[in-house]
Amino acid sequence: MPEGQQGEIWLRGLSKAGGYANLAAETGQTFDARPDVPAGHSLDDSWLRTGDLGVISGDWLYVTGRLKDILIINGRKIASTELEWLAAGLDPALNPSGAAAFMTDPNIGYAAVLLIELKSNRGVIENPEKLALAIR
Repeated sequence: MPEGQQGEIWLRGLSKAGGYANLAAETGQTFDARPDVPAGHSLDDSWLRTGDLGVISGDWLYVTGRLKDILIINGRKIASTELEWLAAGLDPALNPSGAAAFMTDPNIGYAAVLLIELKSNRGVIENPEKLALAIR
């Protein structure tokens, strides 16, 4: 994308994973993506579609959002970023910038998952069970 214009972040390189275990179709869509290139050009490498959105400004890439930002839980639509920030606000040790909320594979069963890290300058959470209950 031109500088300043938002687009999906794609990655390639030696550290890119090969794909999902036993999910060939999903692997092809996510891990073996090939961008559209102008006539006369070719790209031999496959790319990883991260699902993240970003903008390039100067020498920096800024992550600005996600393609799939909405969670549907029990028929309710919830913005994943809102869930991440609300959960992180329940304890000062939680890092809202180090959180990810997403849905599990619908073939396995729908469930919302929240991963959130502790701030680096914080110790342990005194009562993690109570905090987990508050987040639920």
